[in-house]
Amino acid sequence: QGLKNKKNKEGLQADKENSPEEKKENNNSDDEDEFNPTLAAMESEIKPKVLETVNNLTKSYSKLIKNQKEKLNCILNNTKYSPAKEKNYQNGKIVLFLNLLNLIFRFIDLIQS
Repeated sequence: QGLKNKKNKEGLQADKENSPEEKKENNNSDDEDEFNPTLAAMESEIKPKVLETVNNLTKSYSKLIKNQKEKLNCILNNTKYSPAKEKNYQNGKIVLFLNLLNLIFRFIDLIQS
């Protein structure tokens, strides 16, 4: 407890020695802290968006895997893979890539918040 009192005395003495500008800076940082959202608030704001993006990413990946297996079966069975299926396959790759980018941007938003 003696150490605690000593720190309090040192803190009070430092406050007396601080210039008005330093005191103003300390007050400004306190004001900024009041307006900064808490970690829990940020998490509750971004969590639904991230979960939605992960869900979309999972769906896109599942569709792409299905199309890849179908394409592989056509190649192995020496059958024709239709142009419509090829287009779906290519679009699936693009959608998966865009969902992955969306997830990355969600994390960047979280970090910058």
